[in-house]
Amino acid sequence: TPPKPKPEIIYPSPSRLTGMSNFQVIGLLGESGFQRRDDPALIWQYRTETCALDIFLYRSGDGTQYRVDHFEARNREKGPVTAKDCFVALLKAREQRRTG
Repeated sequence: TPPKPKPEIIYPSPSRLTGMSNFQVIGLLGESGFQRRDDPALIWQYRTETCALDIFLYRSGDGTQYRVDHFEARNREKGPVTAKDCFVALLKAREQRRTG
C-alpha cells in the first residue's frame, strides 16, 4: 500500500493572538528572543530569517498576567510581509525545533 500523505496542517490566523495571555503565547510560540518591559506593557519580539513579529502585551486582572493587545510584523529583508506569513513561519520554525 502506498504511504499515506501527511495531513495538511491548517495554521491559525495571527488574529488568534489577540487577547491571549502571556502564558498562552509562550505555549504557542515558545519564549521570545527579545523582551522589553515598558510599563504597563511588555513587548516581545519573535524572529525568523525573513521577518520579525512584535507582540504588545498589557497587564490584566490581578497584574500578574498580561494579554496580547496588538501585534505587527516587519520584513527583515526588502519587500512587504503579512502578519499571517510571519506568524505561520514562526509556527513552522517552532514545530521543526520540537520534532528535531
